[in-house]
Amino acid sequence: MLINRITPSHYPITVNNIRQYSNSASTIVKNTITYNDGLPWWASIVLTAVITRTMIHLPLTILDHHTRAKRENLKDELMEVAKRIKMELQMQAATTEMTPSRARFIFTLFMTKEQKELYERENCHPLKSLVITLIQAPIWVSFSVAMRNMCYMLPQINNATILDCKELSYGGFGWIENLIDMDHYLVLPILLGLSSLAIIEINKISYNVPRSKFTIIFTNFCRVLIVVLVPVTAFIPTGLSLFWVTNNCYILLQNLLLLSPKIRRLARIPKTDIEIQQPYTALYNQVLGKAYSMKSVARGQN
Repeated sequence: MLINRITPSHYPITVNNIRQYSNSASTIVKNTITYNDGLPWWASIVLTAVITRTMIHLPLTILDHHTRAKRENLKDELMEVAKRIKMELQMQAATTEMTPSRARFIFTLFMTKEQKELYERENCHPLKSLVITLIQAPIWVSFSVAMRNMCYMLPQINNATILDCKELSYGGFGWIENLIDMDHYLVLPILLGLSSLAIIEINKISYNVPRSKFTIIFTNFCRVLIVVLVPVTAFIPTGLSLFWVTNNCYILLQNLLLLSPKIRRLARIPKTDIEIQQPYTALYNQVLGKAYSMKSVARGQN
């Protein structure tokens, strides 16, 4: 291989090459955290994921929980507003020739206005949660692309990319010593799949996802997609898999902690009526229920 014949001393890196290669998050991964502290690449990848999640994603996730809790606590007030608007429309319909379709239109118009005012008052508009998600996604994508670029010497082969790729080739640990090679034991792909499935189940409790035909289909689709992607991720570099697994493990631990009412009060997340007082017991029972259902299905097929 070309990489094995190259040593760092043979290729002094020029300023232009550094600028050309540092257009992505790889600068943060490599220069901000890694070799300044003498860490190996695998530890640098893990530390980068943890720091990024702690400094950026965790505060945004807590803010999202704040917003969702405030919206949940407005439901009773919104129901009272809906009753008031309905009574006013009924009184108006009794004195005027108002058609049902016009009554529904006026109800929707006034209800939307009142809802918007309440959301603005509590600073908990649903778009706020969407913006929080949209802020987090590009960060994860940029770091993933940066790791991919370093493993494959992209966007082009030059002194900087060759050096990074060579360092990654012996910067791993244990069974993944070469971070630009795939995980031949499939440990990381399986961990990635299991952690992703666990995150789905915890989010169902954390966000109190209502049971409907759409949510059941969507949840099952996500489960199938994760299972299908496990063999696909088996062929990507272990450096990228390690970054994804670390992110998933952090999210899993973060979501587990945010289920606790004590942790939620500590984070100043408002208490809601739907908050589960014993979330870990509920999660345990849910896992047991699913395991029992799968066992029953397997017995039925036999």
